[in-house]
Amino acid sequence: MNNKFIHTYFGLTARDIPGLQLAKLKNIVEFHYSNNITYRKLLDDSGIHPSQLTSLEQLSLLPIIDSKQLSQDKFPGFCSLSLNDVATYLETSGSTGKPKLIPVAEKEIPHIYGHVAQMLSIAGIGSPYTNNGRGNRPIYCLFPTGPWPSSFFIQNGSEQLAPTVRADVRMPMHWHKEKLQILKPADIITYPSFLSYFYDQLKEELDFADLDLKRIVIGGEPFTEAFRTKMEAAFHTKIYDIYGCGEIAIGSIECSYSRTTGYTHWCAPELLLEVVDPETMQPVDDGEVGIMVVTNLWRKSTPIIRYVMGDIIQKTSKQCECGSSLPLVSRIKGRQDDAFCYGAANLYPDQINKAVTSAGYSDKFVLEIMDTADEMASELVMNLEYDGPEQQDSIANKINDQLASLSMEYKTIVRLEKFRPPMRIQCVKPGTLFSQSMTKLKRFKRITVDR
Repeated sequence: MNNKFIHTYFGLTARDIPGLQLAKLKNIVEFHYSNNITYRKLLDDSGIHPSQLTSLEQLSLLPIIDSKQLSQDKFPGFCSLSLNDVATYLETSGSTGKPKLIPVAEKEIPHIYGHVAQMLSIAGIGSPYTNNGRGNRPIYCLFPTGPWPSSFFIQNGSEQLAPTVRADVRMPMHWHKEKLQILKPADIITYPSFLSYFYDQLKEELDFADLDLKRIVIGGEPFTEAFRTKMEAAFHTKIYDIYGCGEIAIGSIECSYSRTTGYTHWCAPELLLEVVDPETMQPVDDGEVGIMVVTNLWRKSTPIIRYVMGDIIQKTSKQCECGSSLPLVSRIKGRQDDAFCYGAANLYPDQINKAVTSAGYSDKFVLEIMDTADEMASELVMNLEYDGPEQQDSIANKINDQLASLSMEYKTIVRLEKFRPPMRIQCVKPGTLFSQSMTKLKRFKRITVDR
């Protein structure tokens, strides 16, 4: 494999990575301390100076940064560059709160594109390679254009690997049909919600087997193995999980070995990962669920140092059969904001997702969590896209049974103690909850009700 982007990450050994991380950590903390008044005050208030960083264990001494410090009303106070050094601005969708504004430095851009290309190549994107290290079949980037990080990172990183189609999700379906038939892409990269919508819109007009897709990469939302299996059968190819966001670019991606294990390769040369208890902010043991705290070792435009991502994940010491030195972490299990307490049952987004898809129903659902004033959920109501003959009560029984099998706490609260009612299901017509303009579906909605 002669792709020029493979060598940097794949040439590293596990022994090389900690020393590389420490050198980058010291440099990035020193840079932001010297160029960002707000971050310098955070460090000074914490009683630590960049010169004191002599080991990775001291990372925990640095102050925590949360998303509020990246909100648009804080800009440019949290930017470490002169504004004439900024090439462009990215903006998050706001699906997890108020949109964040993330400046991208002109000098960061070549590094970003190379970093994204290297991560995509782990999943095989861009192969088979030609003599110049680029694929000879296109990559179909199915994202919305605009200031969104997904299109910026994936589109430009993909262009380093192969010819790339700017297949905006809002283009008419006949446009997509024509481009797929003419260009015969090797790879599609998009969101899970849009992938299933895309198939439903084109399945009567296209034989996806004839496209000979090599792989599909999806990210931006959690998805279940049942969803993966269904979509792999629909598109006649393998599906890989990718994780990224505007603050860090691409954090992790599956390889051909890890995709069947529930684990994904973390980009340790560029990103330091801590998995912590959300209450104590102390590290959890390998295998325990916690929230992500990430330090971006290359971003100079704004300090992403011990940044609370809010995504739920697990670390592991397991090694991948592919032989890569990049460590494994679990696939994202959802967001901390979407986890909730139902009676005494702690429920996570991936449990809800699995319950619905394992019962055989659509991935297009919105769960309304009826909170009381003390944030104790009193009722669960799921709106589910379904137009079949089955009655709502039957659907509810199947989904509740699946959820009870996934959570002993839920089974106890709902089935045994009957302390809380089972989840109710309200069926709605397909297309009600998700439309082409949405790209991603926010599946969890909290509603405060009077007790």
